[in-house]
Amino acid sequence: MYNTAQCTLTIASAMHMLVDCLCICALYLLSRSFTGDEIVTAILLYNILAFCTQPLAGMIADWIPDRRMLLYASVILLAIAVVTVGITHEGRLLLPVVAIVLGMGNSLFHVWGGKQTAVKSGNDIVSLGVFVSTGSLGLAIGGIFSSYALMYVVMTLIVMLALVYVSIDKENACGVDCGDDDKRAVAYKWYYVTAAMLLLSLAVMTRSFVGDGFSSSMAKGGSAVLLVAGVAAAGKILGGVLTEYAGLVRTALLLVAAVAICYPLRCSAPTVALGGVFAVNCTMPITLYLANRVLKGKEGLAFGLLAASLIPGYLIAAM
Repeated sequence: MYNTAQCTLTIASAMHMLVDCLCICALYLLSRSFTGDEIVTAILLYNILAFCTQPLAGMIADWIPDRRMLLYASVILLAIAVVTVGITHEGRLLLPVVAIVLGMGNSLFHVWGGKQTAVKSGNDIVSLGVFVSTGSLGLAIGGIFSSYALMYVVMTLIVMLALVYVSIDKENACGVDCGDDDKRAVAYKWYYVTAAMLLLSLAVMTRSFVGDGFSSSMAKGGSAVLLVAGVAAAGKILGGVLTEYAGLVRTALLLVAAVAICYPLRCSAPTVALGGVFAVNCTMPITLYLANRVLKGKEGLAFGLLAASLIPGYLIAAM
């Protein structure tokens, strides 16, 4: 008998790394064929779609009877993007098409993976940390080693893992029973839910801005990028572990204090910046866990709202 929670976590986490690797690899390949303004516009379009459409994708994930449809759609869109990347250098009109298809495929996958991990694990904070941790590794690998061969191999692995998952998960992809999400939902007053989600979104926005500050203070280069990605991934995993061990309030206070100390000193030494990267990423499973508690039974929407909250912090940091 398969442990679907463990299978979901393992496959979704592996696919998270592969999907982010594929997307950044494709964008890097496109950057070799187009001018700066064209590729910057395409990357901006991709990021806005990949993140800002996740709340809508999350609502669909919370409503659709069989969430495997999201996985199917994501894989199909990513495959279309991969095929289109190979011919985009022949026509500039295809560049925004690739950005749109790639962004939508990325959005659907992340919401599917986040929702499935939360539901199957019972909102286990360690599992949430493991799932979100692998994306940074995928981005680093795809950016450093971008090539057509890597893109095609990664796409093949994504298809294979998707097929394995849908063959294993026989519970109609709805956790325990379809409709249980709504039955378990807590009837919080709307203003409590709104206020709580606004605070969590603000925390995520701040984390995005601060995290970019730590990363940008590091030396550039393949080794440095891999190191930062590894530290970020470790932070997301250990943030969940530390919370289980020390408790949510004490862990949150410790991490906020660590970030506050490291941020003004981030340019003084690489170790300080790395410490800040680690601490700020430790907060990721905490905010996701809390959002799932606030929007219990609506884990897709919770994941999507927090994902969309990353964009304002990213844009402010880029100014």
